[in-house]
Amino acid sequence: MSRLYRAPSPAALASFSQMQTFGVGSSSVEKEMIALNMVTMFDNCVGLLPVDYRDRLRPEFSFLTSLVSKEASVYESLQKLCHHKAVGSWPPQLNGVRVPNFQLTKEFGGNSQQYTQRLTQLTMGYKTEALDTAIMMKSAEHEYLGGQLLTEAYSPPLIAKIKEHFKSTVEPSAKVPTLDRSGAITGFSVNPGSKREYERVIRDVSAFAGRVIYLQREVERKRAEKSAKKSSLKDQADVEMGDVSLSTSSVGDQVRAEIAKLGIVPKGKAESSATGKKSGTGTTSSTKNRQLPKPLGKSSQAAQARKRAHIKAMRDEAKARKGDAKGKGKDKAATPAQSGSSSLGKRHKRTDSNATASGKAKKTRTSK
Repeated sequence: MSRLYRAPSPAALASFSQMQTFGVGSSSVEKEMIALNMVTMFDNCVGLLPVDYRDRLRPEFSFLTSLVSKEASVYESLQKLCHHKAVGSWPPQLNGVRVPNFQLTKEFGGNSQQYTQRLTQLTMGYKTEALDTAIMMKSAEHEYLGGQLLTEAYSPPLIAKIKEHFKSTVEPSAKVPTLDRSGAITGFSVNPGSKREYERVIRDVSAFAGRVIYLQREVERKRAEKSAKKSSLKDQADVEMGDVSLSTSSVGDQVRAEIAKLGIVPKGKAESSATGKKSGTGTTSSTKNRQLPKPLGKSSQAAQARKRAHIKAMRDEAKARKGDAKGKGKDKAATPAQSGSSSLGKRHKRTDSNATASGKAKKTRTSK
């Protein structure tokens, strides 16, 4: 079997057998081309090359795929520039170009209209001419890259690389001795198998390069279709949103009303009402500004947890101080009561002594 292509997979082998049955692909060259056309990936395409030429041709094929990607990118840029010209807008490179504004005196300001209009005309003319030139430049670039991907352009350099590699690397190491009838070595010559392989690589390298270019263009085509589909969906969504008659604030009010019906209280609002303070951060400020509460990240949630723990500690400390103050007040209230009871006792004693003295005086008067 030739080293030009790898052993086919079972599915490919079945296809080859069926083609042989119907008389298709009778030659080895046709089999090789059929195997090449069944490849769908760059690496598999390079893998069909002989081992001696894979590493040498891989960079060249990679360069061709990069040219295809650049060609697609240039075409996309060209389409954007043409769209700007069609709708009367400017690309980012020209959108920042403004009409120069020169400071004038108050007295001359009313007489400068003709000059300011001329400046505006010159600026707009420059931007229009620059856009037209950019379109022509991108068109020329796209045409140039497309020309580099033609078979007439890339085949001669590839064949030159193969010849150089064969002369410098393959041929010196692929010589075999030539023998006479007696078996004596008469000289050395290039291995006929290596020579045939070299000739077949030169013959088929253009087909390999064309397959690589085709595969990359398919990749770029699918990417462009996907991008166009996304852009179409975005434009459609913008149009549908533009048809809505409600303002942003009214929509926000409706959303908050639905949330209130469900009994959901925004987290930031609940905390601010519990502490009796207005909070300007988190979900409270967003709700105050008629915006939906935003979910907090892990760092924000940790900060909120630390804040709640700090508030709880402050409350516990305040309760403890209030309890201590109440205990001291009870002790102070008990001390005047005791002093009052002692003074009442003294008064009772004085009353008793006075009553005793008055009783003795009455007895003395009676005895007299």
